[in-house]
Amino acid sequence: MNTMPPGPSGAERTTVPASSSPDDHGADRIILRSEFATVAVWLRDPGGRPRLHIEDLRTNQGVELDALELESLAWARHADLTPLLDPSATRWIGTGD
Repeated sequence: MNTMPPGPSGAERTTVPASSSPDDHGADRIILRSEFATVAVWLRDPGGRPRLHIEDLRTNQGVELDALELESLAWARHADLTPLLDPSATRWIGTGD
């Protein structure tokens, strides 16, 4: 496992060898950690359709994004992402009371 310089948000980044990655295609995982979240990202190429897999390591919730979805993120403003950052909107549904 190799530690990389912190990302722009100050989150710690670590690469994990492919042998410990859940991906069958040999891609390395990158683990990003902050005080709020720990996620792993890696490239998957199912049937020649590459996608970036993002997984919340606390809950194992994951998503795969294709090139168009990633391009849309690249053009998004931080304000566009604000609704996604509210854990009460998605992550805490059905966990209370």
